[in-house]
Amino acid sequence: MKKFIFALFIAMTAQSSWAIGYLDTWTTYERYVGWSCVPNSDEIVGIHIYASGVYIGGGNAALTREFAVAQACNSSHSNHGFDIPVNVPANFRDGTMRDVVVYSIHSNGTSAPLTNVPMRIRFDALPGRARPQNLGDIVGRDFGYGWAPLDYFGHIGIWDGNSVIEAIGSADGADTLKITAWENFSNSSNGWPVKVPVVKDFAQEYCSSTTCPLGNSTTFWPWIAPGSRHVGPEREIAAKRAYVSYLIGASYTRLGSFTPTQQGTGRYAIETCNPFKKDQCRPPFIQTKPARGTYRCETFVMHSYAASAIGTGYATPEQKIASWNPNRPPEWDRQMQWMMSPARLRTPRTMYDNFGTWNY
Repeated sequence: MKKFIFALFIAMTAQSSWAIGYLDTWTTYERYVGWSCVPNSDEIVGIHIYASGVYIGGGNAALTREFAVAQACNSSHSNHGFDIPVNVPANFRDGTMRDVVVYSIHSNGTSAPLTNVPMRIRFDALPGRARPQNLGDIVGRDFGYGWAPLDYFGHIGIWDGNSVIEAIGSADGADTLKITAWENFSNSSNGWPVKVPVVKDFAQEYCSSTTCPLGNSTTFWPWIAPGSRHVGPEREIAAKRAYVSYLIGASYTRLGSFTPTQQGTGRYAIETCNPFKKDQCRPPFIQTKPARGTYRCETFVMHSYAASAIGTGYATPEQKIASWNPNRPPEWDRQMQWMMSPARLRTPRTMYDNFGTWNY
């Protein structure tokens, strides 16, 4: 056993080595400044830079630094500094904080991370590629056809906190709703700035399942229909309802009208039970199944938000106001009814613009 542990130690040290060095605090996502060395050595070490586990650049630590570096390295010189510009991959330029690790690479084939890594560094976003920050944010981009009049109308989706939920159109007309990673969505074509919808921010109790329980106030254990109910504001409801539609499924339509996905419902008919013999009750389960819908990208986003306005008729089953403000719910109903009016021009661009404007 002792021989095995010793052999394992030798194998591990063959791939790594002790080194010292620091990444300076004024380092940016596209310029890495610091110093590194192997203690008690004059060796010029190599530098490898990784962001989120991906190699993005490198060089050598051969620049002259302050005398204190020579002392720290116990070296005869202070030429252990580096100042390395990096051409960051476009898909990293999304405005997020990333863990950056810088390694010292040695002539004997070993390597070691610098002393103060990983360092959290923000990678500034390219235009249209800033990652959404809020549930229910509206994201958009050009069509990508390369013809300005057609590209203008564009394509939109809704942010669910991790990915984009979108109706991709005729590319998969029979199953148009897809979940797309932000990196793929933002790199497809020219992106638009993330749109944070103007809302009234009032809480509602809503159903976030494909099948919703009915009549919870009249149920008793164990005859409680399955399904999840939550309390949240409009943006949360829209994002969750978009995900429910994705789970139910929908087909693509070229029309400006749409058929909404329908959540199923379920309840136990406990009215058939003898109230004095509940423990002997076996009530039948009454259920309606979820129904698929048809969408274009903008009508999918519109319907997802319509679910957050009870007055539109598209709310989730038995949705109700959880925190009452006399003005906010009716004002939000009127806003969504205005956006959904058949008199409004329905294109991805107009829908995207309308979500940023308060009309009531």
